[in-house]
Amino acid sequence: MRHLQNILLSQGYDEAITYSFISSEWQQAFLHTQQKPLDLLNPLSQEMAQMRVSLIPGLLQALHYNLTRQQHRIRLFEMGSVFEKIDDRIVQKPMIAGIAIG
Repeated sequence: MRHLQNILLSQGYDEAITYSFISSEWQQAFLHTQQKPLDLLNPLSQEMAQMRVSLIPGLLQALHYNLTRQQHRIRLFEMGSVFEKIDDRIVQKPMIAGIAIG
């Protein structure tokens, strides 16, 4: 993974680090048909009520944040965990995702 990280950095991407928890609205937009949301029992807020199943929502929020600050060329990637429920246990899966505009 470190090798891939170095390649992306050398290509002008910045590494984003986003929260592992997202709102149920954002989660619904990115769930596959067979996936089930992973609700937290005691969430910090409504915006952090579920464990993420994708890195894309966080990257889209980071993209929006930068666009509203008049950044016109944005290249972001994230290496992090997503979560999935398998047989009554929650499993962390390492993933990488990227987003670019401009």
